[in-house]
Amino acid sequence: MVKLGLKVLAGLVATSAAQDVGYETLFQSAPEEFAERCVKLSRAHHVGSQSWSFPDYAEGDFIIPSVGRFELGENAMLRHFVGFGDGFGKLQKFAMKGNEVCATYRMMETKFYNDSLKDGTIAPSFLFYETEPPRHCPMGLQIGCKYENLKGGNDNTFVNTVKVGDHLLSLTDSPFGVEVDPETLGVIGKFMWEDNLTNTHDEMRGVVPYSSSAHPLRHPGTGRVVDFLGTENMVNGQANMKIFEIDDAKPKTRNSLVDVPDGTPPYMHSFGLTDKHVVLPHMPVKFDFGAVIIKASMTAAFEELHPKGVSPDNAFHIMPLNADKDTQPIVQMLPVDDRLYYTHTVNTYENSSGIVMDLVVTIANPFAGNLTIAHSIDKKSRDTDSARLAVRRFLLPLNNDTAITSEYLSDPTMSTDFTKMNLNYMGKEHCFFWGVEWFSDHTAFASMSVVKHSICGERKTLRWHRPNWYPSEATLIPSSNSNAAEDDGLLVFTALDGANKQSHLVVVDPKTMQEVSSAGPFPPIGFTTHGEFYKAGAQMAQAAESVIV
Repeated sequence: MVKLGLKVLAGLVATSAAQDVGYETLFQSAPEEFAERCVKLSRAHHVGSQSWSFPDYAEGDFIIPSVGRFELGENAMLRHFVGFGDGFGKLQKFAMKGNEVCATYRMMETKFYNDSLKDGTIAPSFLFYETEPPRHCPMGLQIGCKYENLKGGNDNTFVNTVKVGDHLLSLTDSPFGVEVDPETLGVIGKFMWEDNLTNTHDEMRGVVPYSSSAHPLRHPGTGRVVDFLGTENMVNGQANMKIFEIDDAKPKTRNSLVDVPDGTPPYMHSFGLTDKHVVLPHMPVKFDFGAVIIKASMTAAFEELHPKGVSPDNAFHIMPLNADKDTQPIVQMLPVDDRLYYTHTVNTYENSSGIVMDLVVTIANPFAGNLTIAHSIDKKSRDTDSARLAVRRFLLPLNNDTAITSEYLSDPTMSTDFTKMNLNYMGKEHCFFWGVEWFSDHTAFASMSVVKHSICGERKTLRWHRPNWYPSEATLIPSSNSNAAEDDGLLVFTALDGANKQSHLVVVDPKTMQEVSSAGPFPPIGFTTHGEFYKAGAQMAQAAESVIV
């Protein structure tokens, strides 16, 4: 197990009494909008020089979504979101060029948000938690609420962004995404596919799409975007995962790769991909799409399963990408008392023993836990939360005669998630990953750091940490040098200065985790999700590989 360095630990303990200053700002509305607000970069004090500029390979846009508003309305029409993932989405773009950063903040003008502005309160839509006070039911009937929510906007897709060709999409774990103007961040509308991945024949048989992943992956060989479309047969309750790819030259066409029959409809926030296989981790949870429709609420989606023995509902489903329609997946099942709850995939690759998958795991379904704003801003509540996250490496043999083995790569007494790696090593053996860490002092949830885990040879952890600063997910921009090491490049993320309630763009050396430069201050950014870097002038985007929303 990796241990904190003595100096780092001493510094964290010394500041523990004054921790959490301004942490609640992450869960307060920050709707301010502006375009191209430019500031000069400052250089870290330890470097010496007063100026610093981005190298050519790091010039481009860093885009990170957040929650922009947690309430809407006035007087009797004022309503508050209860769940922090239900709030109105907002996008932040940091254009990085030369020695300056130009920031653009914009609320996501989705149908849900526009309808809410028109109504003067939070409009009908699917939410994890009903608002406080609850939204009005037509004619005072609950069935009226259900109908209204079913036909609501339901396009608040701010979990992640991905570029396919010249199109910038904003995604969540639904089959639908919205297109965003990459310059202005204005929402263009629902992204319309021009393919037959789903068709009228399927619909007539009661087969409906119910899920996808906000974490598409680039295939390590072809570079094409790969994702899945989860479908459920509403007649027999069986699920099928349609694995598809997108060529940047034809960004509105999803080409089928392989179908993976998966029995009980799973909820999968992320998945694994190698040159030859797709790996679908199946939590012991049924995603009950029918219950969502009946109750018009996302809290109804997750049905906990309790298998009495090894089960495909608590397993890794592995399928060759070139399989024919009669091929059945390899199902590597975990022991009944080792329940596969997870959030994000770090990386997946193959070696002589099988498939290696590094996955962020926890002790209970993280998407059915306490995801309320009240829990997040109450220090005692969040500090005593036992559902901590850690990176666990699974070795998955490609035959069912050999058992799964595993080990932890991060300290499970802390909490590590929002992981990123050098995307040039996706699908290959890697030696480093970066992530956000909570409980850095082993005591306070809001003791946060950006961490680097070295996992080849002697394992060690390096941290970027400032007391009462709250970082977002960090994105690695790899060096373009032909002889660059895996951890050469720049690490970029936003961080909220809790004491001053201002946000900064921070640039860190991923090799040493020493700060190189920063830009700001900018107005505060609320709870953030997944950041992505899009190189200036490049059509092909780096796909996401990395809480949930």
